[in-house]
Amino acid sequence: MKALLDYQAARQAGDDVTAGEAAERARALLDDHPDLDVALRVLVDWHGSGPEPARALPHLERLLALHPDSLGLQMARVQMLFTLDRQDELGQQLHAMHAQFPENPEVVAMVIRWHLLRDDMAGAEAFLRMRAGADDADPERHLEVVELLRRSGGPAAAQAELERLAAANEATDRARIYALRAAQLRFDAGQRHPAMEAVADVVAHAQEDDLANEARISLARMYSAEGDVPAAQALVDDVLASDETNVEGLILRAAWQIRADAFGPAITDLRLALDQAPRRTDILRLLAEAQKMLGNIELAEQRLAQAVEISNSAPREALAYARFQIERGAHEAAMRVLTEALRTSGDLQVATLLAQTLLVTGDTVAAGDLLERLAQSGQPEAEKLARAMQAELLLRENRVDESLALVAAEAAQAEDGQGAAELSTEVQLLRILMSAGRFEQASDKLAQMREAFPEATFLRLLEANLKAIEGKNEEAVTIYRALLEDAPDEVIPVQRLHALLTELGRRDEAAETLAATLERHPEARSLRVLHALDLEHDGQAEAAIEIYQALYAEEPGDIVIANNLASMLSTHSDEAADLERAYMIAQRLNGSQVPAYLDTLGWVQLRKGEVDSAVLNLQAAARGLPRVASIAFNLALAYAEAGRTAEARAELARGFELAGDDQAVPQFARAQALRDELGG
Repeated sequence: MKALLDYQAARQAGDDVTAGEAAERARALLDDHPDLDVALRVLVDWHGSGPEPARALPHLERLLALHPDSLGLQMARVQMLFTLDRQDELGQQLHAMHAQFPENPEVVAMVIRWHLLRDDMAGAEAFLRMRAGADDADPERHLEVVELLRRSGGPAAAQAELERLAAANEATDRARIYALRAAQLRFDAGQRHPAMEAVADVVAHAQEDDLANEARISLARMYSAEGDVPAAQALVDDVLASDETNVEGLILRAAWQIRADAFGPAITDLRLALDQAPRRTDILRLLAEAQKMLGNIELAEQRLAQAVEISNSAPREALAYARFQIERGAHEAAMRVLTEALRTSGDLQVATLLAQTLLVTGDTVAAGDLLERLAQSGQPEAEKLARAMQAELLLRENRVDESLALVAAEAAQAEDGQGAAELSTEVQLLRILMSAGRFEQASDKLAQMREAFPEATFLRLLEANLKAIEGKNEEAVTIYRALLEDAPDEVIPVQRLHALLTELGRRDEAAETLAATLERHPEARSLRVLHALDLEHDGQAEAAIEIYQALYAEEPGDIVIANNLASMLSTHSDEAADLERAYMIAQRLNGSQVPAYLDTLGWVQLRKGEVDSAVLNLQAAARGLPRVASIAFNLALAYAEAGRTAEARAELARGFELAGDDQAVPQFARAQALRDELGG
C-alpha cells in the first residue's frame, strides 16, 4: 500500500522518477508475492502509460486470473489490445466478454464497432442475428439487426427484413411491431398514404395497449408532418387518456403547447415525461426551450448543461448548449463545451462552430491550432474544412495575399471533372478579394469565372453584389432586374434588389418588386418579413403586426420575429391583452446581450410598470447602439417614469439630435409629448 500511495502521489505530481522508484518496489514485491493485487495494478498502470505498453499485458492478465468477473479489468485489456493494434486478440476478447456479460449494452456496442471498423459488415450482422435468436423471439433484438441493415444497405434492406419478420409472425403483435417500423420507413421514403394506412391498421388490430399507443403516436407524427395538426392532437389525446404518463405523448403535446405559447402546461408535461425517462436529452432540450421563452434563462441553461452531461458531450447536445451561450454572448462557456465535444466525438459540425467562435472572439492562435489539428486528422472532410477556415483566419489577420495563395493552391489541386469543387474555391477567392476591397481584381476574377462556368447563373448575382459594394448602384439594379426577368421565382435577387432600392430611397419601386414576387410566393418567409418591415416603416402597424403574428405562430423559436412582434405590440397597442402577450414573448430576451433585444425588453417592461428593470435594460441598449434615436427616446421615457427628470431631458435632446426632423422614427410622437411635458 505504501508503494501504491507513493506511486499515485508521484503520478499526480508528474514526477516520473519517484513513480518509477515506486513501480520498481512493486515489481520486487511480486518476486515473493506473485498474486499481490496492489503491486500488479501499479505495474499495469506504469507500463501501460509508458513507451512499451505491451509490458503491462502479463500483469493485467494475472489480475484477470485473480478477478475473472471484473468488467473493469476486461475493459482495460480491451484498451490495451487496441493500443497494441492486436486486432484478432481484441476480437476474441470482445466476444468472450459478450459471452460473460451478454446484457451489457456497452459490450454489445464494442463488439459491433470492432466488426464495423474492420469493414466486416457480415460479421456484425451474424453477431446481431445470433443475439436475436429465432424469428419469434424478442423483437427488440431483431430490430437491432434491422437498424444495422438500414445503415449498411439502406432503407430497402431494412424494409425487406421487416417484411420477412412480419410474415414469420403473421397475425401477432410481433408482426404488427415490424409492420409499424416498415410503415415508418415507407413514410420517410415518400410513400405517405400507404404508410399511414398501415399504421392505422396496427392501431385498429393491436392486442396490447402499449403497441396501440405507440402506433397512435407514430400516426400522430405523420399527420403532423402532413400539416393536419388537429388530427395528430386527437390521437395524442387518446393516448394520454389511456396512459397519462406516456412519454412520447407528453413530448408531442408539450411541443404543440410551446408553439401556442402555453409554456406552463408544456413544462408540467415535460417534467412528468422526465420523471419517466430522466436521461432523455430531447426532453431536456424542450424544457430548456420552454424555460427560455418564459425568460428563465438560468433554468434553461441548467437543462441544456444537464443534457450535455448525460450525453457525455454528444454533438447534438453540445451544439444546442453552445448556440444558446453564443446567442447570449457567453462565448467562453460555448467554447469549453465545444472543445470537450470535439475531443470525444471529432464531429465536424462541432469543429466548425468552435473554429467560428474562436475567430469571432479574436483568438486566432487557438483557431490556428484547431485548424492545424483538423488538417492533420487524415479525414478528407476535416482537411477541407481546415483549409477553408485557414483562409478565413489569414484574411482576418489582414494577410490577404497568403489567404489568396492558400485558396488558389487548393483550386490548382482540383482534378479534372471536379467542376463543383473548382467553382467552390473560385467563389472563395472572389469573396476574399471583395472582403479585402480589391474590387478591380474581384471584377476580373468574376469575368473569368463567368467564362469558365457559363451555366452558373448565381455568378450574375455575385456580379450585382459587387457592383453594389463598389457604389455602381444603377448597374447593380439593372443586373438584379435582369435576373428577375430570367428567373422570376428566385427569392434572393428580390431580397437584394429590395434592400438596394430601399437604401437609395426608392421605396415605391422596392415595394412593387416585393409585391410582385409575394403574389407568386405568398408563403416565402423572408419576403413576408420584408413586407412587414415596409408596412412598419409606412406606419401601417396593424397590418405589420398581423404578418408578425402569423410568422410567430409558424416558428415561435425565431427570436428575431419574437422581438419584432413584442416591440410592435407594446408600441402600437394599449390593449391589456396585447401588452400581456408582448410581455410574455419578450421574456425570452432576458439575459441577451443584443442591444436591439434589450431595447424591446426594456420598453415592454416599462409598459408593464417594471421601471427599474426597464431603465437597466434600456441603458444597456443605448450603450450598445448609441446612434439609434428610438432607443434614446425609450430610455428618456423610462428615466421620466423613474423620476430622473434631468437625465430624461438629456436623453431626449440626444434622441432629437439623432432623429433630426424625421417624424417616421419610432417613438418620435411620444418623445415630443414628453418634451412638452418636461418643458425642455
